[in-house]
Amino acid sequence: MFDALVIGAGPAGLSIGAALCERGLQVGGLAPASPNSPWVNTYGIWGDELDKLNLNHLLSHRWEKSVSYFTQGEWNHQRAYGLFDKTKLQTHLLEQSQAITWRQDKAAQIKHYADYSAVITGSGDEIKAKIVIDTSGHQPVF
Repeated sequence: MFDALVIGAGPAGLSIGAALCERGLQVGGLAPASPNSPWVNTYGIWGDELDKLNLNHLLSHRWEKSVSYFTQGEWNHQRAYGLFDKTKLQTHLLEQSQAITWRQDKAAQIKHYADYSAVITGSGDEIKAKIVIDTSGHQPVF
């Protein structure tokens, strides 16, 4: 049984999984594709948030003056915005999350018990964890 099971192998899954491993927890990961599979989506971040993390080297571009345009006009955010180089970001997060035990399969069902939860995979296997964290994105599994 894992201390935590992370569903999804995108930036959120890799980040939270790495943070939990760093704290000494046994973390399992479940995703339909390998965590090494190239990401399709692009990811951005506000510059001041990234500066605090000291991860500017992961950007492909940074706009110092970001503006959004709407039907009613424009909005000057008065803050920088960065676009991640998704390959660099993924490589960085994979290095941070090496202690995660990955399983390539889909989550199909979840059962909750007093002391743990069990995720049933698409192939019928059961993965037990004290907590399940669904980071599967805009179409969450659960």
